[in-house]
Amino acid sequence: MKKINIAIDGPSGVGKSTIADIVAEKLNMRHLDTGAMYRCVAYKTLKDGVNIQDGTVLHTLYEKSTIEIGDHVSVGHNVTIHGATVKDYALIGMGSTILDHAIVGEGAIVAAGSLVLSNTVIEPGSIWGGVPAKFIKKVDPEQAKELNQKIAHNYLMYSQWYK
Repeated sequence: MKKINIAIDGPSGVGKSTIADIVAEKLNMRHLDTGAMYRCVAYKTLKDGVNIQDGTVLHTLYEKSTIEIGDHVSVGHNVTIHGATVKDYALIGMGSTILDHAIVGEGAIVAAGSLVLSNTVIEPGSIWGGVPAKFIKKVDPEQAKELNQKIAHNYLMYSQWYK
């Protein structure tokens, strides 16, 4: 069978998902509800204090990689996380790219604009930066924890302003 994609567009709340379900059922096809995916990401951010900034792309390779994001993680604007793991209280700087199977350790900091290559393991409490990203230095664990917690918790506080 020839593969086809059908896109149904329109403003919020007009029944796009309902129509898509009906069309998919009639054509014996799957329905991927992107709205539900976005709601899942939003739920994760609120529940676990994760701060994912505008323009961020979370992407994987089907059956080859997954994304795992720990609690109280801050991800800067325009970051791409492609099939990687980011542990609790890590900070990913703006415009960085984290590639497949990379692991960003707890409390680690990835400098803005960095490219973390596939399979890279960034140790907890360390700073990495550059293209490709390389180890820069270890940071005092309490200092890193204080910085990363402050950023993560501040964004959670900001979200409360809009409830």
